[in-house]
Amino acid sequence: MEQPIVTLDRLDVSLGGARVLSGVSLTLSRGQGLAVLGPNGSGKSTLLRLLRGDVWPDPASAGRRLFHADDGASASPIGVRERLARVAPETQDAYVRNDWNLPVEAVIRSGFFDQLWPSEAATSAQAARVRAAAEALGVTHLLRRSFLELSRGEGRRVLLARALAPGPDALLLDEACDGLDAEARADLLGRVAAILRGGTAVVMATHRADEIVEEIPTVAWMEGGQIVRLGTREEAIGEARERDDERDPSSVNVPVTVPDPEAEREPAGRARDPRPVARGPWSVPGHPDRDRERPPSPRPSPPAERGERGSSPGDRERDSAHPLGHGERGSPPGDRERDSGRPLGHGMRGSSPGDRERDSDRPLEHRVRGSSPGDRERDSDRPLEHRVRGSSPGDRERDSGRPRGSPPGDRERDSAHPLGHGVRAGAPPILFTLRSVTVLVEGRPVLDEVDWTVRRGERWCVLGPNGAGKSTLLRLLAGTEQPARGEIDRLGLGPRAGADDLAGRVGLVSPELQARHRLDAPALDVVASGFAGSIGLAEPATARQLDGARRAAARLGISELLARRILSLSYGELRKVLLARALAPGPDVLLLDEPLAGLDPGARAHVLAVLDHLRAEGVAVVAVSHHADELPRAADGVLRIARGRVLPPRP
Repeated sequence: MEQPIVTLDRLDVSLGGARVLSGVSLTLSRGQGLAVLGPNGSGKSTLLRLLRGDVWPDPASAGRRLFHADDGASASPIGVRERLARVAPETQDAYVRNDWNLPVEAVIRSGFFDQLWPSEAATSAQAARVRAAAEALGVTHLLRRSFLELSRGEGRRVLLARALAPGPDALLLDEACDGLDAEARADLLGRVAAILRGGTAVVMATHRADEIVEEIPTVAWMEGGQIVRLGTREEAIGEARERDDERDPSSVNVPVTVPDPEAEREPAGRARDPRPVARGPWSVPGHPDRDRERPPSPRPSPPAERGERGSSPGDRERDSAHPLGHGERGSPPGDRERDSGRPLGHGMRGSSPGDRERDSDRPLEHRVRGSSPGDRERDSDRPLEHRVRGSSPGDRERDSGRPRGSPPGDRERDSAHPLGHGVRAGAPPILFTLRSVTVLVEGRPVLDEVDWTVRRGERWCVLGPNGAGKSTLLRLLAGTEQPARGEIDRLGLGPRAGADDLAGRVGLVSPELQARHRLDAPALDVVASGFAGSIGLAEPATARQLDGARRAAARLGISELLARRILSLSYGELRKVLLARALAPGPDVLLLDEPLAGLDPGARAHVLAVLDHLRAEGVAVVAVSHHADELPRAADGVLRIARGRVLPPRP
């Protein structure tokens, strides 16, 4: 007989005044594996938090939740929650948002205390488990590094080590593979399979059926806050393949694997355990028949005060009503309030400008299909030209519809443009020029001698393994990083232009930006803040800005989210709001760092279609992703990076 860990019986959960789970029943037993699929806002993440005891069910729920221990069952998670480890994007965001400059060793050690900040030194036994977990996840070499210096993928592996170090009874994974390169993804999933074979229960919420390992036999589909059906891994993978078959196979033309010739990594492959997988029963009393009509999503209600019934101060990793991880337990003393109207670049790390030497003997040309002979002529001061197809001679004249050096702030745009940005017809101007650029973080080169040019309307895919420097490159373009050596020109504004100068002309979407949206603002205000490039609004948005925000939201199909506050949104829903924020001012260029992470397949397809339309409007796109189906289709160029250096283009 399977031994239960947590039993959920007909439970409702409301967050921020909105019902997010309705009548949920589920039993999690020892050693079992379950995958949870569903669209954005369906309640997957909240279900994992409910299982762990991080949120409380509504008092009026028809049933109750029980945590099972050796001494019996209890409605309180105290003493049990510590045995249920959860890995989620919000956990990673909490360290970034609070600027906690902890070494990786301390982050892993904090897992023993069920809090984000370690409350005491490790015992010898705990220190040994920290080292063992770090070795298992391949992050031993990072133990002395600051967590804030790590790439998104490196940070995710550290948090998995944090979850595993205490030896939990169950591992709750919420989009655990997001941000991981292909090799790291395969390695992580191999370890998840081994954990299941070792007797630890695993619940994995994901948007990708191909991440469900063979050791997980059962899949729960969620929609509208309910578990609408149960099925098998094979069913989930089959349905995903059917969706993929409906796509044009030529829609993605960019391979995402970038070998690092200098990297020495252990092989990701592993031998499958030939033993049969235990397929214990999953109890979902009263779950709807799979053929029944799926219920509509609940209508959002007015937001309520944060907090949870029965919670004691400081007792939880984060406030249960806060889906983004605010109010984390164990945070150190200090002022965590930020200026809600500060510019994006404020308070973010950046290397100090140094001497701007450049090696003019290092030209590197990345050719793109369809360029004409006249495009290949280069000015002597531009060692690298990445040409967009169909460009003609003389395209170095820049005309963005504004005078060079125009000050930041509200700029009038052509109202006839679909996103409110008018550009005079003509040859594509240069948007970014990098000449032998080196960026240092804590004295270490994260980008090294990079030469690159981006023109108006070009679509670039930036590829590379975790820690290659891709996110740093996008921050450099956005003006929140500055080179220690070399030169960069952004939008013709010169080498000293920063984030303030680029406001409204550069649209940025990144996990770090999402992490820093910590205040419970209306989604409409967040979208409108794209005009100023700020986190929050220092002053009320103008009528024109609000109109632009509504049009961008409508274009992405999220108009219904504008009336909600961001703390009531799921991680994927907030990502879509930030995409609208980037689009709202009608930018010259979109800088997209894993922009579709956390989005369901339908939402990913919709955003990619919007990016397709932006090509005709002359908006450039520079995108980073580890998934080929998340990259812009028919890319003009591919920039491959490994260890901070640009790799030669493939033939």
